[in-house]
Amino acid sequence: MLKNLEPTTAKVDAATLMEAVKAYNAKNPDHLRNPFTQGLQFEDGESVVFEGFTLQPWTDTADSRRFGAYVCVVLNGKNYSLSSPLKTKLGTLLDKELNPSKEERNWSATGGLADLLRTLADFSEENLTKVEDFFLEPKKGNSARKPIARKMWVRWIAFPGGGSRGTSITNIH
Repeated sequence: MLKNLEPTTAKVDAATLMEAVKAYNAKNPDHLRNPFTQGLQFEDGESVVFEGFTLQPWTDTADSRRFGAYVCVVLNGKNYSLSSPLKTKLGTLLDKELNPSKEERNWSATGGLADLLRTLADFSEENLTKVEDFFLEPKKGNSARKPIARKMWVRWIAFPGGGSRGTSITNIH
């Protein structure tokens, strides 16, 4: 259960709120999500550039026993968990091309980063290097490797039984 730790009723203008957001983000990177992307940090078709890896800690609530860390790639200054493209979700994929008959079943991402991650058997530096290689141009002589611009793939899934609730599957191509 999520718990509101510091309820507030303060009302401020847009400029004041953005100052508070910037201060919060400076102390708590990647804890505040974009409210205009339904909890996702990326939009479908967004061009993303690899900046490196990071370890993102998480917890449900301050007093929870459920906690851990995600291994993430940093794309455009935002963290993207390497487990995200591998998730399977049950429901109706809302995509006219991939699911024209509006079939309800288990869905998962294919192609791109998802296919690469499925070939990796263990968590190792060698396999992280393969992920890094997915995002960077091959090394030529003494030149530094440049990032390859990739595209984010986001699809929504309606839960079984309908309703306005939904979830998403994501990938990078």
